[in-house]
Amino acid sequence: MHTMESNGIIELLEEMGVPIASRKHEHYRYGWIQVCCPFCGDGNFHLGYNVSKGYFNCYRCGSHGLIETLAMVCDVRYNEARQLSQKYKLRNTNNAEQSADAIAKNPFKIPSSGNILKARAPYCYLRERFRALTETAFKDMVRAKGITYTGLDYNVREWAARIVFPAYYEGRAVSFQGRSFAPLSRAKYRTAEPENELVHHKTFLWGIDDVPYNTTIVCEGVMDALSIGDGAVHTHGIEWTKEQARMLTLFDKVYICYDNEDIAYKKAAKLKAEIGHRTNVHIIKLSAHDVNSCSQDELAELKGLLNA
Repeated sequence: MHTMESNGIIELLEEMGVPIASRKHEHYRYGWIQVCCPFCGDGNFHLGYNVSKGYFNCYRCGSHGLIETLAMVCDVRYNEARQLSQKYKLRNTNNAEQSADAIAKNPFKIPSSGNILKARAPYCYLRERFRALTETAFKDMVRAKGITYTGLDYNVREWAARIVFPAYYEGRAVSFQGRSFAPLSRAKYRTAEPENELVHHKTFLWGIDDVPYNTTIVCEGVMDALSIGDGAVHTHGIEWTKEQARMLTLFDKVYICYDNEDIAYKKAAKLKAEIGHRTNVHIIKLSAHDVNSCSQDELAELKGLLNA
């Protein structure tokens, strides 16, 4: 029989009391550890962890992120699942490694013309949106989040003259969005097309990798989330998805902080109704139009909610 290293997954699952398919299961010989899938309600061990490549895949509903899957399988919060993955040194590749053909068809690349800190127009535009930050704190934020820009002459016209924000999920950049800094641009925000993403941006929460608490604040967009800092996530607009809602249920407490307008409140109320049976949810009504426009006092109150 083929033997393999368990890569810590068996020890983790046994510690957490998660039923595992017998080692006589046919997939075990090929490096798969099988459990029941919490995503599709399967009771027949269709969810497998690939030991050699480091990802979860259900034969009924597809691949799933490591941390979210551990949280659901082990019935723990998102941050505890992250700690468990680190303790047992599990590989963290999101999904199956791409084949050479797949990489050729989808050569993931974040649009960039260079260092935004050395480009006057995009730098000044972004700096104006974060005036309350010191120069050092602002530069640290830009570097930590991998924020870049494209120039007016960028070779993909619809992506020219944009500040570009990478989206990270489980340790790697998987998507991106851009904010125009050109005054005559027809589309202020643009998000990567599915064929140019490694993971679709509406299947996870932007910023989730950097949430250090069991509480999170969910915003509409990237400027709002950046204004609050680590602990805030966003849903790429008010049209949240089932996948994003499910991810929010893996926190003890969720504050929904969409823009100060009726349609946004309605979407926030629907999100609360969707997840309120599984986590503690509050809707915040801002004094300003959006988080990025809040006073420093109001921003301080929001940040204080995260570790209260």
